[in-house]
Amino acid sequence: MVEDVLKYKDKFHSLYTIASNGCWEWNLSLNNKGYGRISIGKRGYRILAHRFSWMLYNNSDIKDNLCVLHQCDNAKCVNPEHLHLGTILDNNREMAERNRAEKGDKRYNSKLTDMDVLWAKDMYKKGIISQHKIADMLGVAVMTVNKAINGIRWKHLTNK
Repeated sequence: MVEDVLKYKDKFHSLYTIASNGCWEWNLSLNNKGYGRISIGKRGYRILAHRFSWMLYNNSDIKDNLCVLHQCDNAKCVNPEHLHLGTILDNNREMAERNRAEKGDKRYNSKLTDMDVLWAKDMYKKGIISQHKIADMLGVAVMTVNKAINGIRWKHLTNK
């Protein structure tokens, strides 16, 4: 794969713009998460632009279990000085440390909305309704309600 990447080095350098923060921002197509894409090879094999950049500047393939992570938190950035290898766990840890992780009803698999949780907290705190009844009304498990009310989950709402 790295051999294919090396063939496109000159083309690659015409496909980004250097921003004032040092990021090389991708100018072509982006995927639904905002990462740049480039097609290489005779069959137009698509690769994420930041992975392409890492391979190009490190003259190395990327092992299947590794991701190319951004120090700058800019998905469009392809500056090799802003990129490093890590696992999915490393990526998740960095997201949490930098407060980039989606929270509450912004998460793709959320069963509750922020408003549901605020309502449940208020009703339970006032003693109006039990956690079991709240769970029945919201169509979730009692443990889901318990963790939301006690700030184990939905921590971003603990001060509200």
